[in-house]
Amino acid sequence: PHSLLTLSINPHSSLASSAIISASNNHQTPSPSSITMAQQLAISLPSGSLGITIRQGTNGQCVVRTTANATFLSPLLAGDVILNLNGIVLAEVEGGIPSWQKLFGAFSSMPRNLIVWRSPPSVVAVAATAIPSK
Repeated sequence: PHSLLTLSINPHSSLASSAIISASNNHQTPSPSSITMAQQLAISLPSGSLGITIRQGTNGQCVVRTTANATFLSPLLAGDVILNLNGIVLAEVEGGIPSWQKLFGAFSSMPRNLIVWRSPPSVVAVAATAIPSK
């Protein structure tokens, strides 16, 4: 079973002091061992630039490629799969990246609610590591 975590960001303070994470079923902070498993996160972000670049995954999913230049300290990480933006399932939006960019732009002046699938850090690190050829 996967847990749904909620993360809210206050744009006027640092991520460390403003992140509120709770498990959806019991509103308790998850244990460190549960954080090592893949998770589905509900993330609320303020208006402004998300500071991310995206790519289309092999299953037609919106994947965060890089993070930089956000107007706030963003909790999004490279490798995160953005499943939902303000109630819109991105994999069901026709047109892929150009359409997703238009949606993110349309919502840039208001708070955004995202549902994100995050793999364990070790999986993301292995996927990002290039294996040299011999």
